[in-house]
Amino acid sequence: MKQLAPFAGSGQWFKGNLHTHSTQSDGAYSPAQACEWYYEKGYDFIALSDHWVSTSGQIIHPDRFITITGVELDGPGYHMLVLGVDHTPDRELAASAADLARWVKHQGGMGFFAHPYWCGQTSQQILDAPDIYGVEVFNSDCDYGRNLGYSNVQWDEALTAGANLTAIAVDDTHWKKPYHGRGYVMVRSASLEEGQILEALKAGQFYCSTGPRIMDAAIHQREEGRFLSVKCSPCRYITFYGVDNQGARVRAESGLIDRAEILIKEKQRYLRIECQDEKGETAWTNAYRVDELLQMSL
Repeated sequence: MKQLAPFAGSGQWFKGNLHTHSTQSDGAYSPAQACEWYYEKGYDFIALSDHWVSTSGQIIHPDRFITITGVELDGPGYHMLVLGVDHTPDRELAASAADLARWVKHQGGMGFFAHPYWCGQTSQQILDAPDIYGVEVFNSDCDYGRNLGYSNVQWDEALTAGANLTAIAVDDTHWKKPYHGRGYVMVRSASLEEGQILEALKAGQFYCSTGPRIMDAAIHQREEGRFLSVKCSPCRYITFYGVDNQGARVRAESGLIDRAEILIKEKQRYLRIECQDEKGETAWTNAYRVDELLQMSL
């Protein structure tokens, strides 16, 4: 058996919300109030991502809570959450999502398309910005206000087309309605330091969730072939997604399940895992490329 990222290797788990607004733009809480709310709820970090206001990372409570550098930018038909860049570009650059994503990458940061479903953003428009790092697969604000919070389809279509995109779940907190504290990432990092958290995010050492926990994902060999397996907190469904209809949903005959597996096949091309609990909350792994899974030594 071989464990897969982010469950392989060493490191600690840290919980964070990567999309948070404050009174620096259109949020109702000050940066200090926003930090304190998440700290009291057991989070380890947040990104203050106000509109066109870059906020550098800070140590809020030593060894217990930090912020990481963030900002939300936007242009025609899209919004972009940017992490790890402590300044903003000229607004003219945002006329092109591809140009902005390229600029973010050149600055050493990560760009995520924010709430694609809410923006009406298609998978092709995502593919047209090849330097984007990932997408918000879940946005709590958009789910609460318009039922447009899930962007699974856009993500899957981009993965099917060959894009290597990670996915995050976020709150997009504005502090005006009670939807904060739902979407988050679980990052496996050497320590609770901004640089380490950002490097772990870049390396895909995380999963995201609105509630369930994922404890392990691994591959193992049996006579029938190679399998991808997952272990999670008790859930009603565990779903493996691949290209088109090349996945499977696993459910318990009665009660709940906490593990499942799928036979890996070349035609799946990629596999990602969703674990949904009895409340309807979901956890997502990032996608695994099938060719890499089949070539790994065990």
